[in-house]
Amino acid sequence: MYLNQYVDDGFYWTRAGGVQSFQSLGIPSGYSSLAISGNGLAVVGGNGTQAFRWSTTGGFQQLPSATGYTGPEALATNTDGSVVGGRVQVDQPHGAPPAYYATVWNAAGTPTVIDPTHSLGDSWVGAISGDGTTVVGGSSGPWVWSAGTGIRGLPALPNLPLDTSVAAGISTNGQFIVGSSNAHACLWHDGTVTELLSAAYNSGRFAYADFVSDDASVIGGQVYVSATVGSVAGVWTPSTQFIPLADYLAANGVEVPQGVILDQLTAMSADGRTFAGRARDNGYGYAWIATIPSPGAAWVGLGWVGLLARRRR
Repeated sequence: MYLNQYVDDGFYWTRAGGVQSFQSLGIPSGYSSLAISGNGLAVVGGNGTQAFRWSTTGGFQQLPSATGYTGPEALATNTDGSVVGGRVQVDQPHGAPPAYYATVWNAAGTPTVIDPTHSLGDSWVGAISGDGTTVVGGSSGPWVWSAGTGIRGLPALPNLPLDTSVAAGISTNGQFIVGSSNAHACLWHDGTVTELLSAAYNSGRFAYADFVSDDASVIGGQVYVSATVGSVAGVWTPSTQFIPLADYLAANGVEVPQGVILDQLTAMSADGRTFAGRARDNGYGYAWIATIPSPGAAWVGLGWVGLLARRRR
């Protein structure tokens, strides 16, 4: 369905309640969301200089920077929104770009820089496990962190440079990590890295993995299609390899309207059956959500949840 309304800032959508603008929820103008909790009851994001967390029970909460740092950014959260991940910055002299360091905030909003010695150089949080105990991200290479073990690096794919690799997603159970090495999608499990090939890999379609189901049977991200289309939302399964998400949805009974391109995948459920992201149609941008029903369940399909920017791009 198309909704004839503008959403200038961020918005929060539920199937029962539809679109609610951030301002109607008490989130100040200028803030946008960058991640949603697994239970759908909390969002995190910022306005470029301030990070925030909002939940249906706690309302709006600014997340402070760590002592000695500035510019907090909230980029990820766990299942219930109690742990938030992102980065803080240190301004550099002589006009040099700021340095960024991976940070987590606890339920009270207290920040912790998880690489306090800056051994990784610039770093940021890519994703957090469901219980909030395991964090993954990128820097000069992919890494995984927990309070008990600290930060440890993850290997790059063979013959690819480590500094082009990043860990972008983790299963809610913390067992599987996904990301990319030099535009090659990959999966880490038990310290071993595996390349996730695309269905047309040898013809130049590269892929990025950002989300993984709890059994690693469905992995979502981006896949390059052509010079004309560019990269679109993609999905990998053992039987399909990486393909455009629109093709995967169609094969599972969910048709994408003609002319619509699913540009980006920004969220995926732990069971790998519900997807959300951004799409374009005739130069306009939209938000979308699609659910592949479980066997025997009612058909849900693809719906338009709001206008991201009803303007030409």
